[in-house]
Amino acid sequence: MKKRIFFNWIFYLLGSAMFFACSGEHDEIMGNNISSDDIQIVDGMLVFSSHRVLSDVISKGGSYADYVSVFKSQKQMFEEVVAAESKQMDYLDGLSGEELEKAPKHTALYETALKDGVIKEICYKDGATTYVHNLCLPYYASVLNKDGFFAVGDTLYQITDNYFKFWAGTSIDKKEVLAASIISDKTNNIFVFDREMLNQTDKTLSRVSFPAPPSSTKIGMYANYPNKGYRFTISYIDLIGLALPKYTRDFYVHFTSQRLINGTNSYGYMPVPFTLNFSITVQVEGEESSYSQFVTGASADAWYTIYPDFKALIEGKIQIESDASYAYMLHLGNRFIVDYEGGHYFGGFFLDREDITVTGYSKRLFDDDHCDGDWLDEI
Repeated sequence: MKKRIFFNWIFYLLGSAMFFACSGEHDEIMGNNISSDDIQIVDGMLVFSSHRVLSDVISKGGSYADYVSVFKSQKQMFEEVVAAESKQMDYLDGLSGEELEKAPKHTALYETALKDGVIKEICYKDGATTYVHNLCLPYYASVLNKDGFFAVGDTLYQITDNYFKFWAGTSIDKKEVLAASIISDKTNNIFVFDREMLNQTDKTLSRVSFPAPPSSTKIGMYANYPNKGYRFTISYIDLIGLALPKYTRDFYVHFTSQRLINGTNSYGYMPVPFTLNFSITVQVEGEESSYSQFVTGASADAWYTIYPDFKALIEGKIQIESDASYAYMLHLGNRFIVDYEGGHYFGGFFLDREDITVTGYSKRLFDDDHCDGDWLDEI
């Protein structure tokens, strides 16, 4: 049984490599040679000419809208919900008493996105709620239609809340068949992987090419300021995949800023100026190295990519593809500072492990005495 599971995973990882730029293709494009023939809309979804085009579009946040101006991605849908909810929060802030009690707490756009599965509500440990992308792989939100589909050549993909699916060598009008598939059918080149399987890549990779289990980590905390109605989160994400003969790494810091929706125990997004204080120690081929960096920004939902090779933290969510020796994380400091409307707010956490053979980290919260801080259950 173990052997069978192992080879199933290898097949999945090889298939997943189609998501990413292969060999030298990605270097050739870098946004310079994409034309309208490379990205088209067919039956309400994006169809890419190659995986290198897909990779480049995602790395730029779906910035090739010129070619597909009538297409609306799940990323754009989410941003529209955030904008509408922000206006509704401003409106609710001006109400009180019976007016506030009777007023709708969310917009019609929010309710539609929730019903359609574009967003989902999540709970914090203290019972409060907020909303996030409803995708098992939100990295691809900028190329997904409402139902989670896109295609590359004759390969059809679907990403949903719980599943990553692809059907190689099919007609792109077979969306209904793929949507109904909840188990793989290898005879017909249909592959289906659920959220739990997607989180187990570290075990397979350690058997294939890594001297110790690589990271498959999502850790975050929230800092709640009940007297102000503010809540901030900061997370660390480190996920590994294969793009043979290389590997891929989703290696991010994620910061969000939220405020309480008047009359509820729910939070919506609130853009603020912030500073991130990031430090890391990694081990590469037995040698340890450390660096730290301060970055500043202004956003309600900010992503930064960790680049150990360049000792940098760069704004944006860019999947790293490399054949270099793997950088094992040993120690991490991940903190935020927000100075907003006369208030000073901060929080974060530290992660540590003794050596690369230890699969878990010791965790320490770093938060303000004036806030309620705790670990995130869902990232």
